[in-house]
Amino acid sequence: MAYVALIATGGTIASTRSEDGASVGVTAEMFDLGTESNLEVRRVDAISEGSYRLTFEDLSVIADVVNRSLKDSDCIGAVITHGTDTMEETAYFLDLVIATDKPIVLTGAQRTFDTPDSDGPRNLQDSLTVAASPRARNLGVVVCFAGNVWNARGVRKCHTIQSQAFTGTKVGEVYEDAFTLVALPETNETLDFDAGKFSEGNIPIITYGIGTDTVLFEAARATDPTAIVLEGCGSGNAGIGFAEAIAKTAESDIPVILATRVEEGPVIPMYGNGGGVDLVRAGAITAGTLSVFQARVLAAVAASTAENFQAFRERFIRLRG
Repeated sequence: MAYVALIATGGTIASTRSEDGASVGVTAEMFDLGTESNLEVRRVDAISEGSYRLTFEDLSVIADVVNRSLKDSDCIGAVITHGTDTMEETAYFLDLVIATDKPIVLTGAQRTFDTPDSDGPRNLQDSLTVAASPRARNLGVVVCFAGNVWNARGVRKCHTIQSQAFTGTKVGEVYEDAFTLVALPETNETLDFDAGKFSEGNIPIITYGIGTDTVLFEAARATDPTAIVLEGCGSGNAGIGFAEAIAKTAESDIPVILATRVEEGPVIPMYGNGGGVDLVRAGAITAGTLSVFQARVLAAVAASTAENFQAFRERFIRLRG
């Protein structure tokens, strides 16, 4: 019999309030409330953590559980319940490494299960609707939240507490238990990755603001990182000393990814005098349209199987968009 796999990983959607904050713990009652339909749902517990505590190793575990679930010919799709804090990273990671035409839907909640107006059960029901819909096949990984369905690539959390918590490229909507497709996302290449090397990835993020020096960047380089992500300003700029620091890092075959703190638009080198043009000339690889956090995920996946710096560079550029 056809069914949807419900893969639990923790988060607010599976939490109840306590005196010292939300306590992560799967609440079976919540899953029962969120699956009120004739659809058969089979639950699998992958991990149980707030998403702010997840590691690359945890992402590998989640990917393995999803892959094993979808290999069952009776499984028509998967819904993953997940904390909202880092959902955008997990969604993009799964989109990079899982090859399937079956729907994979991530969802969560902004309010705990025992809150009177909890959004978890509705989000879960909507996500099951998407996962069971033939229209959702070949969409890649999506995030379903507050009736909107977002492409994994480019999705990001845009509000800390409101129900409309995400933004990005909308591919569909759910209303009255029906999924409507509104756009077809560009399909992404699926990458092979080495779970062991991916889990060991050390990729610090250095953020640039007015007057920021290179001390933290240099400290990050001293840890022998897999790569460094520099979150620049504007179209991809950083100030005094960063071009020189990037050049030294590139000489050590450590990739430097240049992203931007701006929410929309690509990284495009436009300025000299230490700006983006000089940073790229020094060896930085631009993140394209990826957010700093999704660029970091792509860097970790690409590095896990890249034989050398050049192979990493070519793979990252091909996938960044």
